[in-house]
Amino acid sequence: MRKPWFCQECRIVMDYNEKFDYHKCPVCGYEAWPPDKVQTADEITSLMQDRAMAHKPREVPPAGPPMFGGGSKNSVKKPKSKKLTLNQLNIKLHNEV
Repeated sequence: MRKPWFCQECRIVMDYNEKFDYHKCPVCGYEAWPPDKVQTADEITSLMQDRAMAHKPREVPPAGPPMFGGGSKNSVKKPKSKKLTLNQLNIKLHNEV
């Protein structure tokens, strides 16, 4: 036997069915099943259960000393630009006047 359940629409005590373990409103006919008896077909819940192995937390090893080296050994130096700088252009213009 479960505790009495009140209908949310009619605000009266619902009748309890002992055979199937649920409550039913005598006025509107609404049925209230306990959560352990409800079979949900929620797509998200079933998908998460199917993919449970993919969502397991992974162990992270403790951090050790930093590794040296790294970085690219194939860096190519850019050739120097043949353009004149702004200061050189201003000196050249001043000398032409």
